[in-house]
Amino acid sequence: MPFVVEMLVDEKVVLIEVSGATHLPEIQLGGKRAYELMSAGEAPVHVVIDVTEMTSFPLEVSSLYEASPFYQHPSLGFVVACGITNALVRTILRLFAQMAGFRYHMAETVEEALIFLRTQDATLPPPQDTPE
Repeated sequence: MPFVVEMLVDEKVVLIEVSGATHLPEIQLGGKRAYELMSAGEAPVHVVIDVTEMTSFPLEVSSLYEASPFYQHPSLGFVVACGITNALVRTILRLFAQMAGFRYHMAETVEEALIFLRTQDATLPPPQDTPE
């Protein structure tokens, strides 16, 4: 499945993982699911989008905005994109964030995204230790 949408940090951070070639109908379903999770969360709810495994996506900015209602959610905190290596795509997304009016940041990995979010939002819980 090219789109996986789940809660990464309970009620606070939604993770969207995108892989392969992505098309507008998949973006619409993923965006709707992210919106639902945000509605069940506690504001602000941040969104981390991991596109490390994505091979292509539609570049129509207005279509992306309409297909992803979570950008307009009243509880939206930061949107952090991970794994974007193409300079043109980075620029397009930066412009998209400015046009849509949400706070945007880029990170290399999901772990880096969480580190950034914890510096911006004191309500996020600390990282959980994993048993060795």
